[in-house]
Amino acid sequence: MLGMVSGFCPAGIAGCGPVVVVKRAKGSRLHTLDGCILHDFWLDAGRLPFGHAPAFLGQIQKNHVSTGSLAGYPQPVHFRLLARLARLLPGYTLQFADRADMAGLEPVPHELDLTRTAFTDSSRLLPENEHPPRIRLNGALGLDVIASRTGLEVGWYWPDAILTARALGLLTRMLGPHAPWASCAERADRFARSMGTAVRERRSASVRIVMDEQLRASLLAEGLYAGGDGWIYFCTEHDLRTVDRLSRTLLHLKETGIS
Repeated sequence: MLGMVSGFCPAGIAGCGPVVVVKRAKGSRLHTLDGCILHDFWLDAGRLPFGHAPAFLGQIQKNHVSTGSLAGYPQPVHFRLLARLARLLPGYTLQFADRADMAGLEPVPHELDLTRTAFTDSSRLLPENEHPPRIRLNGALGLDVIASRTGLEVGWYWPDAILTARALGLLTRMLGPHAPWASCAERADRFARSMGTAVRERRSASVRIVMDEQLRASLLAEGLYAGGDGWIYFCTEHDLRTVDRLSRTLLHLKETGIS
């Protein structure tokens, strides 16, 4: 097995296609097991608007290491995070949930599922004048939260305090003067202008193009990492030269018949 794992496995794992094995990540860069550096335009499906391991989170997380992970025990940081979210969702009861709780919830009409997309494009969670009975949150937070207009949905659950501190630090940053949205949108605009009609869909901080495994593998060979669904995500750590390099590479590959 270890003989197969060396940064980029062309054979993939269990038929899943190319697999990149990441040793560490910082900013917009992935460092693979065999020493390659990849520019990350997947960013965990847009859930990393500040990139990997943002510096402002380092001290926040270190401060909580000494308290122990304390999963299962309420700490002040849990209540601070829920209070922050409650300001964005007045009228809702908020609680943490584990994956089993989330999977076991009975669907309700008109509930809003933001488990993948919360805080990936903006700090706004709800469309204007909409008040769904239940909202499932995760996205950039990195942990599951249920917001309900009918009260508690499951028993109380308290996630790892270090993960909770990370989520609170991110949320505080995203709601403050250093929010990432304008910077990410600037990069998405630049990329979309270069790609022209190749853009199939656009959100604030992300752009979708046609992507297949051949094109994805060709990008990997150029040191550019993208997801297989065609969505290109941007973070505050992408420099503009790398954004331009991505668009030039994609256009060149399409001209040569790889799409």
